Amino acid sequence: MKLLSVDAPQLVGGDYGSSEGRIKELFQAASSYPACAIFIDEIDVICGRRSESGGEMERRMVSALVKQLDDLEERSAEGGDEGSHVLLLAATNRPDSIDPS
Repeated sequence: MKLLSVDAPQLVGGDYGSSEGRIKELFQAASSYPACAIFIDEIDVICGRRSESGGEMERRMVSALVKQLDDLEERSAEGGDEGSHVLLLAATNRPDSIDPS
């Protein structure tokens, strides 16, 4: 099984939309392997509670991550990505700050 490990702060920043693009690229890379685990450390950086985080970027990043997870589930249900299995693992020191979605 392939492991793709990233610190969440590496996904943040840059031009408008680039953070969301990095999230999408990470999931696309994972889907290219027969079996892959994605490990995101400090997930609270990108998945803070949308109701509490004042920034538009934070809300967009949570939405981008949720969309990628939904897309994985949808492709799996439709029989797409046959033979490709992606597991998402994440870590945080601040579990209370994670968006429930």
